[in-house]
Amino acid sequence: MNKGWSERTANLARMYLDNDLLPKLATRPLDYITAIELGEVMAKIEARGAFDVARKVRGWLKSIFAYARAKGWTKADPARDLGSVAQRGPPKKKHAHLPLAEFPDFLAKLEADTGSVIVKGCMRLSIWSANRPGITRTLRWREVDRANGTWVVKPGVRK
Repeated sequence: MNKGWSERTANLARMYLDNDLLPKLATRPLDYITAIELGEVMAKIEARGAFDVARKVRGWLKSIFAYARAKGWTKADPARDLGSVAQRGPPKKKHAHLPLAEFPDFLAKLEADTGSVIVKGCMRLSIWSANRPGITRTLRWREVDRANGTWVVKPGVRK
């Protein structure tokens, strides 16, 4: 695992290697893996519409071959130019947002809602902290310092 990678990133990289790259390349010596082969593998990933995955895999391949070169296992760098043949994915969709003028009405409706207290609390916490929903959803009590009124979210894998 790359020392700069979180456990989650390393696990994702491993999954994509196992599913997309290793079935075709595992038995090949590094010096014989070509840019064309890597491009074909990347094209299959792009063909299924997984453009973010393809971008990540290109980066991981660059890291893998850089590491292998630094260790003296190969002089080849077939991943170097993969970005030049990458397909462009569809434009990113902008996430819906609430215009500031509608915010007071939203808060009033949130207060009047008779639904789950937990959901309402999570909504309030998301608003107050301006965190992404996944961060709020996975809050851990050990991250909360009630005495000082702080919530410290450390980077990396959340357990």
